[in-house]
Amino acid sequence: MITYGFSEYGDASVLQAYQLPIPLPKKHQVQIKVAYFPVNPYDVALRQGKFDPTSLTQTIYLGSDLVGQITALGPEVTALSLGDWVIAHRPNRANSEYVIAGASKTVKLPSGLAPDVAACLPTPGIAAYNAWFHFAQIPPKATVAIIGIAGAVGGLLAQIAKQAGNPVIGVANQRHQQTAQQLGVAEFLAYDQLPTAPTWRHQATVVFNTGMGGQDHGLAAELVAPDGQLLRFNGAPEQVSDPSVQLIDVGYRRDLTDGDALHFWTDYCQRQPLFLQVAQTLPATLTGLRQAHQLTAQRHQGKYVLAWDWATKATPLT
Repeated sequence: MITYGFSEYGDASVLQAYQLPIPLPKKHQVQIKVAYFPVNPYDVALRQGKFDPTSLTQTIYLGSDLVGQITALGPEVTALSLGDWVIAHRPNRANSEYVIAGASKTVKLPSGLAPDVAACLPTPGIAAYNAWFHFAQIPPKATVAIIGIAGAVGGLLAQIAKQAGNPVIGVANQRHQQTAQQLGVAEFLAYDQLPTAPTWRHQATVVFNTGMGGQDHGLAAELVAPDGQLLRFNGAPEQVSDPSVQLIDVGYRRDLTDGDALHFWTDYCQRQPLFLQVAQTLPATLTGLRQAHQLTAQRHQGKYVLAWDWATKATPLT
């Protein structure tokens, strides 16, 4: 089978197609024939060497999120069946024709959710779910601010907030105002066109800074109210002078399971539409993957998704 990855850091041209054996499922695992997988900003940063600038000693195989069809079951898998269309989350190698996934990290594709959209859900969906339910402590009806409202994590946080009844101040570039309105925010702040009146400052009990690298233009500290919470992703630095503000880093915790988050979102989709943007779906060729990486590194809205040829001819049976 084909698996995509790279053996040296660099621009999109370092991406290569590798031939690996099709993996077989073990106990509590399923084999999935991948239909769709997205390119996440993390994939681009990883390929660029932003997390480890030293020389590579082994090939890195890309991808965490996917939608596909179960083609084999390992022992003791009971909640899933052959032929099921599923969403899965993996630590790597999702950019492949076949993957093995733990049954606990695999959920059935909800009826009515487009498979290319669903493929974009796992990583940002898990991050948003954990941040809201396990890292923050959000009082009922309290105002929350989301910096990066137009991104996948920010948009999913806004949908959780709306369901919970918490008004949202959405923060993004002015060009994303329409997206924020589609998400139903109570107030939109364009960081490049801030209001002259200071009434928006220190109005949020909880602030989520979802910006890649924490590039918040200093707004997090201005938005958070005294005794509030400021949640930061990706180890983003913050300059907060108010000692009453609680700084919370959102990250990996051993006690949190991907399955809980994925089941939350599939239940959500059964009750209401999910808003998650796909910028473009491209063929899952090496050329298509390189193009998706180049586009993801540029200004864009929505994720770039890759589709294997068979997927465009198949209909999920949901």
